[in-house]
Amino acid sequence: MTAISIGHVQHLNSDEVDAEVGAWFNMGSRDGEVISDRAAATIAGWFAGPDADDMPFTVLAQQGRGNTAELGNAIMHLEDDELFRDSTLVLAALDVWVAQREEA
Repeated sequence: MTAISIGHVQHLNSDEVDAEVGAWFNMGSRDGEVISDRAAATIAGWFAGPDADDMPFTVLAQQGRGNTAELGNAIMHLEDDELFRDSTLVLAALDVWVAQREEA
């Protein structure tokens, strides 16, 4: 588990997030930063909520902090949920962003 802190939280609009995720997905090598901290905070905001399972997203989206284990578990929980099948690509991008924080 690694603590994540992105400082002052800023968000992007959905078109900007789609562009970043699309650029990451279309990169052949997947080298470098997957998405920006702003895109990660925005994606987390899309899945934020008051339930315990949603709390890692809420904390990242609102406070710019969290830990890699909790975020990874929350992402895995959503990836296994049929309701979120249309969100697979953004969740994958967020998952790689979290993994990069673990390696740092």
